Amino acid sequence: MKRFFLILFILVSLDVVAQNDYFKIKEGSFTHVVGAVMDDAKEHTDVDNKPMALFKISTENINDEERHKLYFTGNRVTEISDKVYKTGSVWIYITAEHSDFLEIRHPDYGVTRFYFPESLCDFCTYEMVLQYIPVESTTMQKSRNNFLIINVDQQDAAIFVDNNYVGNGSVEVPLQIGMEHTYKIECDLYYEESGKIMMTAGDPIEKNISLRPAHGFINVNTEPEQGAMVYIDGKKVGTSPYKSDKLASGTYKVKALMTMYNPVEQTVTVTDGNTTQAILNMSANFVNVAVNTDADADIYIDEEFKAKGTWSGRLSEGTHFFEARKDKHRTKSKNVNLVLGKDETINMGSPEPIYGFLELRSNPTKADIYIDGKHIGQTPRVINDLLIGKHELKLMKQGCASMTKTITIEENETLALNDTLQTGKEIVIKTDRSDDKVYVDGDYVGTTPVTTNVSYGKHELKATRGSQTTTKDIEVVISSNRQEYMLAFGKIITINSSSKGDKIYVDGKKVGETPMNIDLSLGNHDIEVRRGMLYDKRNVRIAKDSPVTYTLRPSVENYLNNGIKFLTVNAAYSVAPQMSYGLTYGQVKKVGWFVSAMTNFGFRFGANKLEELYSADEAIISGNSSKARLSLTGGLLLRLGGPVYMKLGAGYGVRVKCWELSSGEWYEFTPDTYRGVDLTAGLMFNTNGCAISADVVTTNFKTLEFKLGIGINWN
Repeated sequence: MKRFFLILFILVSLDVVAQNDYFKIKEGSFTHVVGAVMDDAKEHTDVDNKPMALFKISTENINDEERHKLYFTGNRVTEISDKVYKTGSVWIYITAEHSDFLEIRHPDYGVTRFYFPESLCDFCTYEMVLQYIPVESTTMQKSRNNFLIINVDQQDAAIFVDNNYVGNGSVEVPLQIGMEHTYKIECDLYYEESGKIMMTAGDPIEKNISLRPAHGFINVNTEPEQGAMVYIDGKKVGTSPYKSDKLASGTYKVKALMTMYNPVEQTVTVTDGNTTQAILNMSANFVNVAVNTDADADIYIDEEFKAKGTWSGRLSEGTHFFEARKDKHRTKSKNVNLVLGKDETINMGSPEPIYGFLELRSNPTKADIYIDGKHIGQTPRVINDLLIGKHELKLMKQGCASMTKTITIEENETLALNDTLQTGKEIVIKTDRSDDKVYVDGDYVGTTPVTTNVSYGKHELKATRGSQTTTKDIEVVISSNRQEYMLAFGKIITINSSSKGDKIYVDGKKVGETPMNIDLSLGNHDIEVRRGMLYDKRNVRIAKDSPVTYTLRPSVENYLNNGIKFLTVNAAYSVAPQMSYGLTYGQVKKVGWFVSAMTNFGFRFGANKLEELYSADEAIISGNSSKARLSLTGGLLLRLGGPVYMKLGAGYGVRVKCWELSSGEWYEFTPDTYRGVDLTAGLMFNTNGCAISADVVTTNFKTLEFKLGIGINWN
């Protein structure tokens, strides 16, 4: 269709614009300003630190707005780093070395290319004039044009027709028939293509051009290891293994640098369309070294920590200083001269411990000695192999206060200590009346109030009053104050319930059945009465003025208030008519949730669709049918009051009606088939261990189903 309109355009065209406005470098305007050097020359180098030159381009017949539309490019090595707009001119900075032309483009005036008549010098200044030349449109009577279509396999290739830039990649150019025209294709890293074409009438002339590469690639690998830094012509490009981008065909210097290896350089030649393999063999500049010492010692090499116990790695040739360091030990060290090509294993040995001496006595004797938490023996004792430095000393003896202190051991010196352990103190034991019998650690010590001497440490106090007993665990500690202990007897209370024989639990432990008298200690207690799954529970505080009777009433309300789980078995009847069966599970307190699944297991998978029933004369309906049901729902439960709950839910539902044909094949009858949203609402009743539910379910509001469930509940 595109070509049809192009041909139609050519056939109906009578007037053709001969030429558009254009611009060019004014003849003889290029001037090298002798003696003029860029003031900021040091700041104007390209990305490769190569010097640049300054071009001052004056413009004729080009206003400031159009001047800002100018775009400047050069050849492959050219970089234009800056562009400064002056009154009536544009200043640009361009790479001096190897730049041989300047291309100027304008979206309306086209493109012009100016080849430098001389090589550019570093930091020099040049002047030229850019002319805008308007051309009056002329009408060529009885002339005919055709289109030249040029497609290049490189989209960034610049296309010139009759020495005029016409676009990149693919272009369509109207040209006068009966005349010979020239074309030229330019693209970085590809050879230039050019030729002539005689334009003829008829279909547009299409020319597909594949440019010949003037480039190749370099693959760089290093041996015996990869990961070396790769340089091409002195520029860092990556690490090995490395594959270059397109490189202009020619000769390059490839260099590899890597720690512990000598630098290596290789000259390679890149040819058109080929990949050159550069394999750089790096010679080692290291020695493989293994160091061994005590497992707890630190290894240092040249004052740098390496590892603990053992270390292996690479070191440069020459002399290195090795150390094995360990706290409170003498460091082992040695200098080792490493020679290329000769691996070394260095055994440092173990650092030598530095000892002092401890002479220890105590009163009373035979106190257990602990140093840094380790049991050493009993006093008196002399310890000859104690490492220098600070240690924690602890003395312990049954019935005495333990003693802990920090000691400092000096090299080849003896620290003598004689410590006295405190053996105990007097304590006073009381109750709220006199003559209660008192026991310490099971031994009778008198009646209240009683004063007795006990050793430091933990003890059990007990007082008895008739059938009542009270106990207290204490710890006698070192202090200047006399310690007093008060033992409090509890209170006998009666626990009743609304029914005789209910189980009684106090603080989670079963103690008997109602009614029952219980001796409870003063303070807070949890009392619970259970009757099957029913219960009543309360927290009471026993004090001197507390009630003597507590009555608890197990009920369904208490059971439900604690929250329940439930499981019901369901049966459902649909007005289809149809039956289905399933399960419902959930949890609820005041608010809860449920999930439900229902089916009749009647699905016939793979049945085709049947839109309508055929007549009996056609004898294709056997008369047999089947109905399938599946429902997956979930939702919320809300307690309305007492054991009554409201259910609301939604999910996915399927109802399928199938007919058997006389051929024995089953078909899904679509008018009686529903798939979509299942909505459900109902009530639920929970009593002591029993759950009953009744629900109404609809699928897409097209069916109605009544569901009844019965099951169990539990805490």
